[in-house]
Amino acid sequence: IGGFREVRKVVPAGEATTKQGTSLFCFMVVNWKLEEQAVANNIKDKKLGIFECDAQTILTGWEVAKTPWATWINADAFVKLWQQIKDDGEYTKHDWVVKVDADTVFFPNMLRMHLDSLKVPQGSRAYVKNVNYGIQFQGAIEVFSRQAVQLYFDKGGACADKILPAQANEKAGENFYMKTCMDAIGADTLEDFNLLRDATCGADCGAADATCGDGWVAAYHAHRDVDGWNACHDEARAAQLKAGHKPSDGGPVSSLPPPAVEDLPAVAGADATAAQDLLKQAKDLNARLSPDAEAAKNAADAASKQIDDAKHEIEHAQAAIADAKKRASDARDDEAKAEKELSEAASAEEAATKLLADEQAQKATLDSEKAAAQSGFDAAKAAADDVADKLNRAIAAETKERKDIASLRFCMDLPGVRVKGASAPLNMSAIVMPVDTSTPEMCRDWCRQHNSCKQSIFSAGNKGC
Repeated sequence: IGGFREVRKVVPAGEATTKQGTSLFCFMVVNWKLEEQAVANNIKDKKLGIFECDAQTILTGWEVAKTPWATWINADAFVKLWQQIKDDGEYTKHDWVVKVDADTVFFPNMLRMHLDSLKVPQGSRAYVKNVNYGIQFQGAIEVFSRQAVQLYFDKGGACADKILPAQANEKAGENFYMKTCMDAIGADTLEDFNLLRDATCGADCGAADATCGDGWVAAYHAHRDVDGWNACHDEARAAQLKAGHKPSDGGPVSSLPPPAVEDLPAVAGADATAAQDLLKQAKDLNARLSPDAEAAKNAADAASKQIDDAKHEIEHAQAAIADAKKRASDARDDEAKAEKELSEAASAEEAATKLLADEQAQKATLDSEKAAAQSGFDAAKAAADDVADKLNRAIAAETKERKDIASLRFCMDLPGVRVKGASAPLNMSAIVMPVDTSTPEMCRDWCRQHNSCKQSIFSAGNKGC
């Protein structure tokens, strides 16, 4: 935050030094929309994992992006989730704060034994490095002393201002952010590389194989389906029992100061006798009230458990409500989209209807024009037929007339005879048809070729046939 600071390791407590207790406040973050919700519900229903801590809570997470190497970019989200832990305040009643992933098979009794073996001096502001790999702080299980968490709440705001923007390009997860922040604000470190077996980094994280059979390990990661999680839990529990560790071993021991007890004043004589009588009466009263007090305590514990269960149900319900609201919002968006598409379809239908009407009108016009043209064609054909008939009749009449005229003609060839008074060549029109008869031969040949010609006369002077 302000420059380089050497990271310090906590020196184990000596015989004369009070050790940090092992009371645990544990929490788990669950995105109820992802597959991890099935594992979380399994843990909750069987009261395993964090439900074996002295106090616990489940926080509702939300979906965030992933890095290219498939880890969550969730530092910013966890800054908000840690604020919920601060606002709740339950962590202040316990020695250690433990964040556990839903796919981590976690044994609080084993963690207590690990913490006890570390001999942490009371009041240490420290976090536990849990694997000898990378930054030595895997997010599957994160263990902080209460004092380290309080230090984070007091000074961690600077981390959000300076580490998050610098971290964004690296796309690291919340474990990197928390470790970097703890180092920057002055928290010390503890090392326990037998605390966790993490299959996501294989042998580097102590998980050379996929088994959960180490009787000393406190957490195994990652088991993302219910059957796998349960199988790992049962295998690990059997290994712990074989190693002589019972689920009740390492039970909660708090280092929080006990209630102050006032010393009774020294008395003697009659006062002493009266005091003894009062003390006897008090003992009798205590004997009578102890069962009720025990029952009240049990009832209070049961009520506290029911309250915790109710809180988890409320959180689950809130997540379901948020999901339902989102689905309702999506449904409204889909409905609006459908209405828009329906409106566009109606407009398209209206345009198509108009286009069809225009096409039908054009077709009617074309049909009318076609009918008129057919009528004109029929009339023209009738007129042509009439003309052809008249022409045929005219030709027949002309042919008949030619024959009649030809039968009456008499043609003579009078060589050297000139028509009287005709000084220019004759310009006589052909009776039958115009033909070239400009020589005597052509005139004679034409006459020979036509039976109707009785005699041809050619005048050389007049060039006439």
